[in-house]
Amino acid sequence: MADVPLIWQLGKLLASIGLVLGLGLVAVRVSPRVAGLLAGYPLGTALALFFIGLEISPGFATQSAIHTLAGFTATLALGVATWCVVAARTASKGC
Repeated sequence: MADVPLIWQLGKLLASIGLVLGLGLVAVRVSPRVAGLLAGYPLGTALALFFIGLEISPGFATQSAIHTLAGFTATLALGVATWCVVAARTASKGC
């Protein structure tokens, strides 16, 4: 692994801080639910893959993106399945 320049490390630090502060602002002004949804969107993944590409190699980031897409698809399927189960249980109780 190559040495990562200090400017890249500072850029990653500032981007991470900005993302957290931005999500905190969304949580306060809009709602925590919206902030949670934004935190789970692929934007965070894209930021991580960008820095992986800088630090390791663009080829590794490209291969990682393929597997990240599969993981994101599985996460979406789990969310939809959970929603369906909760909706079915709520409907059966008459709520």
